[in-house]
Amino acid sequence: MRSSWSPDRFLLALLFLCHGLLATNANNSSRAVPPGDTPFRFCNGTNNTDIFTISLLQLDPKPVLMDQVFRVNVYGELSKDIPSNSTLKARAIFENYPPAANFTIDFCENVNSITQPGNSQCPPKKGGVLIVFWGYTSPYDMPPGNYWWQFEALTPQTESIFCVEAEVCIERGDGDPRNHGKCPPVKERSNYMRNAQQVFG
Repeated sequence: MRSSWSPDRFLLALLFLCHGLLATNANNSSRAVPPGDTPFRFCNGTNNTDIFTISLLQLDPKPVLMDQVFRVNVYGELSKDIPSNSTLKARAIFENYPPAANFTIDFCENVNSITQPGNSQCPPKKGGVLIVFWGYTSPYDMPPGNYWWQFEALTPQTESIFCVEAEVCIERGDGDPRNHGKCPPVKERSNYMRNAQQVFG
């Protein structure tokens, strides 16, 4: 299984975290939660000092299942410009196996678009920003089951841009014979998108 993990799978894995089937443990339940009803939790002791204050995280469709195209909108406020060469560190555990992924990649390589007054390029500048990710959940790269993920974005000076983590159960839609029966029933889908003008207008 390890051979299928690579840095170019980061976006795929990030958006699996937005899956609506969250198995939250006691340690995660007390942590601050980004608005938007996703499985994300802020990492312990980071969200009060992060450069990027996330005000809303949206997913469409919701939940994301295997073999789907999806979009994620992340709204928030940057307290300063994000430097070039900022990075994303990803760590993962699949059920009881050793870490299935542990890698560092360029921050801007996985950003589909940036929307903010006077800027549409990555890295984003100080102020309000909408960061958009598109992706496809390939059923060939991850087996169904329970995952723990952590994503930490850092400047070259190791300042925290953001840090989030989640536990998710990943599977196909209800009734699919290829499911392994490890995940609870899928919640009713909720397709929604917030127009960028509502944030920056």
